[in-house]
Amino acid sequence: MIQLRDCLASTGRPVPDLDLGEEMCEEMREVSNIRHFYDERALVGELLLTLADPERRMVFLSSFPLSSDILSYYRDLVVSSGCTFSDPFERVILVSPPAVTGEPLKVLTRRVVESPLLLRQLTSTLEQVSAPPIADYCVLETYAQTDLDISLAKALGIPLCCQGTASRDWGTKSGSREIFAWLGLPHARGSSRLCMNPSELAREILALCMRVRGEQNCNSYIQVNPKRVIVKIDDGISGRGNVVIPLPSDYETMETPELHKAIQESLPLAVEHWEAWTSELARAGAIVEEFIETDRDKTSPSVQATIHPSGRVQIVSTHEQKISGDKGKYIGCCFPANSDYFAELHDYGERVGRELSLKGVRGFFSVDTVAVLGSDTNKWSLYAIEINARKCATTYPMICVSHLTNSTYDETTGFLLAPPAPSPLHTPPIHKCYVSTDSMHCREELRAQGTADSVVEELSRRGLLFPQGDRKTGAFFHILSTLGPVSEVGVTCVENSCDAADQLFETVKCLLS
Repeated sequence: MIQLRDCLASTGRPVPDLDLGEEMCEEMREVSNIRHFYDERALVGELLLTLADPERRMVFLSSFPLSSDILSYYRDLVVSSGCTFSDPFERVILVSPPAVTGEPLKVLTRRVVESPLLLRQLTSTLEQVSAPPIADYCVLETYAQTDLDISLAKALGIPLCCQGTASRDWGTKSGSREIFAWLGLPHARGSSRLCMNPSELAREILALCMRVRGEQNCNSYIQVNPKRVIVKIDDGISGRGNVVIPLPSDYETMETPELHKAIQESLPLAVEHWEAWTSELARAGAIVEEFIETDRDKTSPSVQATIHPSGRVQIVSTHEQKISGDKGKYIGCCFPANSDYFAELHDYGERVGRELSLKGVRGFFSVDTVAVLGSDTNKWSLYAIEINARKCATTYPMICVSHLTNSTYDETTGFLLAPPAPSPLHTPPIHKCYVSTDSMHCREELRAQGTADSVVEELSRRGLLFPQGDRKTGAFFHILSTLGPVSEVGVTCVENSCDAADQLFETVKCLLS
């Protein structure tokens, strides 16, 4: 996606190209519209960012065109929230390459780079809406910088604006572990050493088992004897490529050769698509760490922040992430994070942010953690899990809610604070809370209708649709294109308290499912 602006000193943020890698595209082949999911989620947030900056315009390059009813809904959403533009899409141009029947599934950037016709069309679009030379007025921002992204920027003759190679190095699983160890942040036992094949993986798991044996009398760790380990593809996102591997029940007492053999034999049994997964392992490598489990309460909080061009770190939100299954697949979030540890989350974010800043990273990042409730102290302990050096799944709900409610994040309280509705002077700001999911299941009746209007009308009839007048509360959709293919939508429920947001979310869930 390409941002057009009146000067390079503009403070507007460019728009990310959500290319997810060809390996992931192959994984997504079973669901034909799943890439709409990423494009659409980004479009809503980036549209609001564009409208907030009068100097910013945007050419939004997406994998597939969004339907007219979906675009109409987002137009109405933005206008109803107080947008001063009669048509929010006046400064946004949507571009999608035409689908070619029988063509192998490719990442978006490759489709453009390999098509002279698409390149000419895109260049022509830029020339029509930008003053010449376009290199002075346009930038390309990508989801994560790749060689293909560099090629596209060169072909278009415009700068590539992204977080660069530093983000690629330190936003990985191995890079995360190195930073956590350097900063002394509590994190799962394991190694940042990359394993590139099953043999190396088995040796690394064995080494972790041997380390655990030597620390059996140490109570400073999360768990004395982990029952499972998790293997993470180094550049995987949203739990993709993660594999949880059970350890032999008596590994603490097994002879080393016997344990090594048992681990080697267990690997293929734990992976559903062995050949495809080992290919990913050879491409990107993987790290091994203990799987954190406890019989006490366990949550998955995360802190989001941005590193300004000056290097200053600013915390922008905390969330409780909703994680599906042991592999860590993200399905939604609640804002704000638990008040018992939001200050500690801030500390993690600031410390990691300062280190990333020194290493040259700029822009959005987040730190995912696991919080475990202590059995003796009844106090939460945070363990750092990974760094995402990019906009991530929790970024877009925050962008949407803060812009739609005209609220700002207060680092002191951990809440979004919105100005009160028209009322007497000196009324305190209103706390804004929300629950968001990317995958709310919808009943067959709604899916069969096949349009966004079906779910929008369902909430509108009940008076639940955002913005509910001056209150700036209610439910709004941020993903609608997956309704037909997988009977799911993305929805965010905004209220003035955490309990009210939870209740609204459950009400919407019951209505749609």
